[in-house]
Amino acid sequence: VADIPNLFNAAERVVLTAFDVRNVIEDVASFLKHEAASKRIRRELQLPGDPITIHGRQSEVKLALLNVACSLVEATRQGGRIGFHVTSNADMAEVVLSADEAQVDQISVSDYEQSALMSKGNNLGMLVARLIVEAHGGEIRIDISKEHQRVTVRALLPLYIPPPR
Repeated sequence: VADIPNLFNAAERVVLTAFDVRNVIEDVASFLKHEAASKRIRRELQLPGDPITIHGRQSEVKLALLNVACSLVEATRQGGRIGFHVTSNADMAEVVLSADEAQVDQISVSDYEQSALMSKGNNLGMLVARLIVEAHGGEIRIDISKEHQRVTVRALLPLYIPPPR
């Protein structure tokens, strides 16, 4: 029989770690390999040579970015392109996921949830992504260009600053 009180206490002991967000993006791009190939969607990965370290729950950040990427693959027409790009400035990591040849008529940004991408009923995944990114001290920005059939989602996450020694 499971010890229920200890089960709940275990959830409280979640450890935050410093991790390289480039590895997360590589995993997300790799995970989507077969689905993208089935739609003849090109995946383009642009990662810097140096680590971009953030602090938090790596599995949650991966889930957030995977939700965004799945929404973009779902909204991209056959033969389109999905881009994965990571950069950073002095205090923020910027993860940019973009889709060319997106079916932008099926994507909108709701007035109520400004950061939730709506794509063929997949808005719950985008809402989860937004909540995870915000819980990590970041934000999600979405740009939709109907003229160019392009969707760009930017996840901004605070960089890890090691404590002074």
